[in-house]
Amino acid sequence: MRLRCPRMRTTPLQKALGAWQLLRLYLLARGRTNSGYLAWRKETAFGTDAGLMPPFGERLGQMLDYGYWVHRMRRLRRTP
Repeated sequence: MRLRCPRMRTTPLQKALGAWQLLRLYLLARGRTNSGYLAWRKETAFGTDAGLMPPFGERLGQMLDYGYWVHRMRRLRRTP
């Protein structure tokens, strides 16, 4: 049985900002989706057992949430 944690509703702007940060991360990894950091993120976020991974739509929403979190952390770092 897989546990589900409640997610906050994200606005279209938050999704767009999350997608921007994921694109930025992809470009920083030079397009290598199996680079060390990205492989580690995928393994820690979703595990290695394909049978226990959430469906693609749910996984995509979680990735966009992570991208939006990265955006917020980067914005916090810039504020004096």
